Amino acid sequence: MKSTDKFVLVLVASLALLLAGCGGGSSSNTGDDTDMSMDQIRDLNSARTTLRGALADLIASDVTQDDVDAASAARDALQRAITAADDVDDSVLTTYEDQLADANTAIQRAQGNLNDAENTAMMAMARKLFNGLKQGAAPDTDPTAAQTANGALENGRFVSLSSTAVTVDTDDGSDSVAPVSVKKTSTAVPSLSGWAGSDYVRKMDGTTDHVVLYSNRGTDSQKFSEKHSALITPGTGDDLGTFSIANANLIAATSQPFVKSSSFSTSGTKPHTEDDGDEVTIAGTFDGVSGQYSCTQGDGGGTCTSQILADGNILLGGGGTTGWAFVPSSLDALTQTMDSAYLIYGWWSRETSAGVDVATFASTVPTTADAVVLGNTAAVGINGKAKYEGGAAGKYAIYNPLGDNSSAGAFTAKATLEADFTNNMISGELTGFRSGGESMDDWEVSLDVGTAANITATGIS
Repeated sequence: MKSTDKFVLVLVASLALLLAGCGGGSSSNTGDDTDMSMDQIRDLNSARTTLRGALADLIASDVTQDDVDAASAARDALQRAITAADDVDDSVLTTYEDQLADANTAIQRAQGNLNDAENTAMMAMARKLFNGLKQGAAPDTDPTAAQTANGALENGRFVSLSSTAVTVDTDDGSDSVAPVSVKKTSTAVPSLSGWAGSDYVRKMDGTTDHVVLYSNRGTDSQKFSEKHSALITPGTGDDLGTFSIANANLIAATSQPFVKSSSFSTSGTKPHTEDDGDEVTIAGTFDGVSGQYSCTQGDGGGTCTSQILADGNILLGGGGTTGWAFVPSSLDALTQTMDSAYLIYGWWSRETSAGVDVATFASTVPTTADAVVLGNTAAVGINGKAKYEGGAAGKYAIYNPLGDNSSAGAFTAKATLEADFTNNMISGELTGFRSGGESMDDWEVSLDVGTAANITATGIS
């Protein structure tokens, strides 16, 4: 690569030749050509400066794919500037072309290092997960791949589900191991055959618990007056305003998630006052139904307030003995109630320095903790046949200790299965496999009638 000093000399000499033109030809044309050349050189320098900065990031020890992509974009920009510089002398362009060639080499090297690191990490994960999925002794043929599965999820089970977390347990329900609460994340999980997906992660003490869950939970519509009949205080006439939810019911813990208004507190405790001391009125909703909140100031003492709690719910306060009230816009307005009984299935992985373990679960919710044991105890004693067409999900591992074709991760698929509970057999197929957003066209699992899996109290084998 030419040094900066040499580049300046070449550039000055080239500009002098351009200014000289053709022995004193048209001064206006020479000036125009020079302006165009200067603009193109300015573009070249700008693109090269950006590229140099991007290449400097590739020297760092923690190079990422974003760094490589940024350098590639900067290289492409310099290439476009070189192509467009048709008024710049070739001897000047040589310097930029040399920079471009060096950039290509640096980018290829950085991308290769990233690919090597990714392959190494994938092989390590595939080896750990292969062992964790209890795939026999195959990995043990590699002397560096001792059986690492920690067995923590051998009897793993799903316990309960809330709006913010799932609770899972690593044993059979005894008190020897406490259940683990795994919090819901913001990671989007695409729906699977109409079932909504959710992602949960917990990292603590060198252990990462990861749960992906699918649910067919829906909602039921119910009239406001029917759902909240126990909370409504009726009046003596037909005036809608005589039907309200009084303070004692509004501030109850079970009602707080329903109390909403853009005027209520978003931080700490917020006072609500009127200059003339009259009743405070605030538009809002209760359980999604619009209406009006009201509170009389100084009624027995106390400013009307709203307070946002740690869980994001609103606690109303003040207003003396009367406190707050809510009048719905319509007693016949429909509210949405989440199903109280629904189905869930999914997988749970636990990763430590020793290895990765995986459990799967399928359950009805709600249920008691002791009833949701991993396996098929609910199928024991049932006779007849049943069909299932829908989604399937789990983890997979392909481990090749001698090559770079190892892979591991989560998958989804379409399942078409028939269970024969009389003979404790299940047959069918899994097709349409996907992993990491990509179709796995060559994957298919068939359970033929002659070799169908057995349904036992502890699982399907």
